Amino acid sequence: NLNFNTGYVTYIKNSLLLSNGISIALGSHSLYWNTINSSQELKTVSGSATITANGGYAIYAGYGGTGQTVAIGSGITLQGATYLSNSSAATIVNNGTLNFTGSSSIGLTTFTNNGTVSASSGTLSTSGTTFNNNSAINITGGATINASVTNWNNNSGGNVNVTNGSFNFSGSTLVNNAGGMTLASGSTLTLGGNYTLAELTTYLGGSNFTRAAGSTVNLSGTLTNTGNTLDVGSAGIFKTGGLNVLSGTIVGGTLVNTDATPNFTSQYGTLDGVTLGSNLNFNTGYATYIKNSLLLSNGISVALGNHSLYWNTINASQELKTVSG
Repeated sequence: NLNFNTGYVTYIKNSLLLSNGISIALGSHSLYWNTINSSQELKTVSGSATITANGGYAIYAGYGGTGQTVAIGSGITLQGATYLSNSSAATIVNNGTLNFTGSSSIGLTTFTNNGTVSASSGTLSTSGTTFNNNSAINITGGATINASVTNWNNNSGGNVNVTNGSFNFSGSTLVNNAGGMTLASGSTLTLGGNYTLAELTTYLGGSNFTRAAGSTVNLSGTLTNTGNTLDVGSAGIFKTGGLNVLSGTIVGGTLVNTDATPNFTSQYGTLDGVTLGSNLNFNTGYATYIKNSLLLSNGISVALGNHSLYWNTINASQELKTVSG
């Protein structure tokens, strides 16, 4: 067992091996990985070992040059509040167990998870170029994962389980959900990024995405719906409970809600060139931004209440009108 000193850094060259059964108290100390080749490892000689961190960089890869890959062995458990990052372009491959608590981050050129990544409290922020999940990501204890990665892939065999917490794509795009994503009651999925209806239907369709009653799905990004009909109710792509909050943008097409009570909640969301195709009950208060006119299908009723429509395209030809009738 070893207790590292507070702060400061240790440079790691030619891998780091841990004996079976030991515990490393890393605290806010950081490990800078300083050998530039493709075979760096943090692993056990045999069995298992635990590293507990509190504020430092448990792995700061690519220190001194590009091209490094650090593989975390299957016997390693890394836990606590810590940061996985890189100085130069580098890759971390996790085959072990990462349990993040408190304020933590994964910010890398490429991160691949073949083991288990858990956020059990606080916020885990992910950034960088590519995040590949081939195994398990678990969100429990009211924790939040914020994804700001350019390309976020939940590959076949990957499972994201939001048991109690929030999973937010904030400026990031879910570019592949070939695995499974489960949202339990009381948990939240927020979709940032840019999508077409076909893409979002693929990502959330079939068994790829399941959600329980009492869960929440929000759209904070941009959904291009041109030429299509988007059902924001429970029968649509957002499944049980429908789309809970629009704070992003829906572009084009027709918007309907086929629920018996067709509620539509917009918290300063934007409808850009959209046709309302069914009865809709807007939420109390807040506002919706309207761009490039707003069309209503024949015979529908819109309960606006004290919701406001802010007309946001500056030209002389904005319209609020029916398609016909």
